[in-house]
Amino acid sequence: MSLPDSGNPGNLQDALGLKSDAQFLLTEATKQAIAQTGYHIHGEVGRGGFGVTFEVRHKDSGARAIAKVMLDPHSKEHRKAFDRECRVLASEHVPSDLLPGYITSVTTDGVQPFVVMEFIDGTPIHNYVFKPHRLTLERRIEIVEKLFRAYQRLHDSNLIHGDPSPKNTLVQNGDRIRFIDFGSSCRLSQGYGTLGTVSRK
Repeated sequence: MSLPDSGNPGNLQDALGLKSDAQFLLTEATKQAIAQTGYHIHGEVGRGGFGVTFEVRHKDSGARAIAKVMLDPHSKEHRKAFDRECRVLASEHVPSDLLPGYITSVTTDGVQPFVVMEFIDGTPIHNYVFKPHRLTLERRIEIVEKLFRAYQRLHDSNLIHGDPSPKNTLVQNGDRIRFIDFGSSCRLSQGYGTLGTVSRK
């Protein structure tokens, strides 16, 4: 019997009989609520500050989407971040081509709150620039310029991302910049004011 690749945590967990998919963290009521939106869970994508992100697929069309589930519905801090992200994604006053498209969200009592959004088929910017191909210096400068212009558009719409890390910045074909994870986002009351003008309400 061959041993699994020890460099793959998922394989190691499977070999030890451990659960590598976070679906076991979801209540049955939450799983049923996700299914009622027309999607079924395909697999875990990652775990973040207040929950777990899953790739889901539409039961009829097979279209891919993302379901972000808040694991602890009783955490006031996590709920604020969840509600904040839902408001941003659903807003008509932000550059929607830079954010994941909002599909639906569920906050019913007895269900772990979750939001379903567009699946962005992109690569984290640090991986896009350095792996698997190395871009020329000129191409990298072009991507950085696009990144700065994208942030400028966010700020012009009165929105600050709040966590502008490489993992939250995706690049699609054609060097298109997209942002994810808006749980730490906030608004500027006007222009580029000082921290005293920032509101998370």
